[in-house]
Amino acid sequence: MSMPHAPAPSRRAPAPVPPEWQTALRCRRRGVSAVQAVRRVFAAMESPAHPATVAVVMAGAYAGEWWSGERMDHARLAAALHESGNWNQGSCRLAAAAAVSPWKGLHLRSSATDAGLVPPQGCTTESPDLLCSPDGPLSPALVLARGWRRRFFHAQPLRPNALQVRAASLNLPAAVRGATARVWQAPAALNQPPGAWRPLRTLDGALEAPLAGARGGGAIPPDGRAATRSAFAYVPPDDGNASLLAVVSTELFSALPPEQPGNWSRQLWLKSNRAAAQRSIGTLWGSVASLPVHNQDDTAETFTFKAFLSRVPLGTRAVLEVVMPDGQEGTAKEKEVKETFSPIRTEPVTIAPRGAAELRLTLETPGGAPLPPGASIEMRQLWVIGAGHPRHAELSARTPPPPDDGQAYAVEVYLGSYTFVGPDQ
Repeated sequence: MSMPHAPAPSRRAPAPVPPEWQTALRCRRRGVSAVQAVRRVFAAMESPAHPATVAVVMAGAYAGEWWSGERMDHARLAAALHESGNWNQGSCRLAAAAAVSPWKGLHLRSSATDAGLVPPQGCTTESPDLLCSPDGPLSPALVLARGWRRRFFHAQPLRPNALQVRAASLNLPAAVRGATARVWQAPAALNQPPGAWRPLRTLDGALEAPLAGARGGGAIPPDGRAATRSAFAYVPPDDGNASLLAVVSTELFSALPPEQPGNWSRQLWLKSNRAAAQRSIGTLWGSVASLPVHNQDDTAETFTFKAFLSRVPLGTRAVLEVVMPDGQEGTAKEKEVKETFSPIRTEPVTIAPRGAAELRLTLETPGGAPLPPGASIEMRQLWVIGAGHPRHAELSARTPPPPDDGQAYAVEVYLGSYTFVGPDQ
């Protein structure tokens, strides 16, 4: 089956690349060290060359140099700025910390409102940039012509579907080269460990798919958008519900998911790597939504769970419960839906090292009707970090304290969501 094409867009001359960016990218492609590149960028700029300006250039052109495996380490960027001999250490630290956000490079959205901040705001598992069709792949031009804000994900269970990835270039005034995408699939769950994710292959058997812009070229221009030339073979389970993870890599940056399990490392990686995005959206076919929930750590950890019911019929009775293994005592919370947006939350539960439980939401709608069009249920896992936890000091420093007497308080770390929609959406 031939791949359909969209009409070629009109051409316009690209804006010139600023000299400091030309210098930094030339250094990067020639393998020049980061410190030497800072010196050359400084020399290419008109005076005064502030450290904040140089830091922004280096944060984009040398992005891969600052990646520590789970996040951007702005201390590395600060050290390169300071070692160049142009600014004092304090100025370099401030400049580097500010330069890593917003994202610079190819970007995958974590939600429809994602603007590329590091970390993203709100839900991180509703990416609109994984697209799927049971009818075969589309050309990049046709994918992009369908509308940037439009979602399309129509997959048939138990058969290969054509899954493609789209991305946008953010905050880089030069073309991005060598862009490729990879995709992984895992069972529908919360906080899945690395072993749950298996790589997908393209329809012709490759692990990677190159990206191209609307005109078909491999160089993605500033503020340009791109999509994979080929599609990945996505076979959903019989209920159609799974989680998908996509990562795009370029000549400037590449960071694949961590291979070692850990509640903290996995979420830190997903929130820090804005060239990655997860899609955990499924269909609620009946009255019960059920998900495995995981503890990836080697120690027993405490979690609480929330369900955000949006546009669920008023008068619905909702029961959110955590079902523990081996007869352990779980927890349940019941609520009647009286508002268009209605949250429900469980009491904290402790899950064994590398253990799992089941999160179950039961709905009794008026008349037993299914979820109507436009309704959704986001089920969310939160890691409870108490005052005695080894990570409490680190995480509480990032979280504003509650308005009380200043005593130690628990911090809740978001570990991801799975969103259910009705069968007609």
